[in-house]
Amino acid sequence: MLVGIDSKETIEFVSQHDKSDPKTVFIIGNISNRDKLKIVGSMASANGTVQVSGIDENSIIMLKASIKGVKNLNGKDYDKFDDDVMDLLPFEVLIELITESMRVGLGSIGELEKN
Repeated sequence: MLVGIDSKETIEFVSQHDKSDPKTVFIIGNISNRDKLKIVGSMASANGTVQVSGIDENSIIMLKASIKGVKNLNGKDYDKFDDDVMDLLPFEVLIELITESMRVGLGSIGELEKN
């Protein structure tokens, strides 16, 4: 039996670089199948393998699709992750978010919590 993915399910993520309180919390959720196909499809090579090399436009698409909100960034909350919010973050935090977004957004949160 297949179990559907809950597209509304989210996790809270705090950067390892966030050393002060209160912490900035990123709300990361599943990416819609449409966005997954768009991201993975554009990463496919001619022989059908998926190339995950470097940071490119797909990383930005993935961040915007998977980050559902940000709490306490410069003392403010954001309901969406757009270019303005992304530009507020240090580069090393963006790298963490890309990694976590791939882990969460391209998988199922329910499956991740089982492991």
